[in-house]
Amino acid sequence: NEVDMAVGNAVGSNIFNITLVVGLSVALAAITAHSTIVRKELPILIAVTFLAGLQLLDGQLSRVDALVLSLVFVGVVLWSILNARYQTTNVWWIELEQAIKKPKQPRLSSHQARVWLTTGLLLLILGSQLFVWGAVQVAQVLDVSELIMGLTIVAAGTSLPELATVVAAVRKGEDELALGNVVGANIFNTLAVVGIAGLIQPITIAPEVLYRDWLLMLGVTVGLYMMCLGYKRPGHLPRWGGGLLLLVFIIYNSWLLISSIHY
Repeated sequence: NEVDMAVGNAVGSNIFNITLVVGLSVALAAITAHSTIVRKELPILIAVTFLAGLQLLDGQLSRVDALVLSLVFVGVVLWSILNARYQTTNVWWIELEQAIKKPKQPRLSSHQARVWLTTGLLLLILGSQLFVWGAVQVAQVLDVSELIMGLTIVAAGTSLPELATVVAAVRKGEDELALGNVVGANIFNTLAVVGIAGLIQPITIAPEVLYRDWLLMLGVTVGLYMMCLGYKRPGHLPRWGGGLLLLVFIIYNSWLLISSIHY
């Protein structure tokens, strides 16, 4: 049913974001993870992933479970706002130093920035929606379950904005924006998307979601964190790591699609 698709979309989107979006970005242009992402945001993502897994152990996501996820999401948002204000007032000299080192780029007026932001957002939403509509029709013809559709096709469609944002950020050398966008999107998917879906209707979780999809989601999240910690160069994500994430993406999605298609 549609609830299976919602859960599959959240989990699949998280896997898609790390394995394909981050993997492709790192493979094309090795990026650097800033210390705040390594010390704060990624550990939060790992913690909320563990929390979601604990709630799935009994095969149910009750309204109480969903309420906990939603409240944690509110707490994370409030913490992010307060943390951003603290950084703005205490590390202004770091931003000044970075601004001096960066080459001057043409600036848009406030009106132009709003127009381009709105236009880009609408086009991303429209493109993602058209992609999902077409892909879902193909999946239905192939008689693929709603869970698999959510884990693969719908997850890919809803993650296209993250892919576009990360590619644009990497091209401009904004590594912090690229990686932070993925981490933030995954926290939102785990807490808000699943939480809101569970508040609307309690969810029965298929066993494979826990032992297959959640385990992989946790594994690639921890793997990304270990990559960000680095070996010889802390914070530097090597190209081979991006290639490894892409390989995981290909194997996982091929396995899902091949095992679910009814011949």
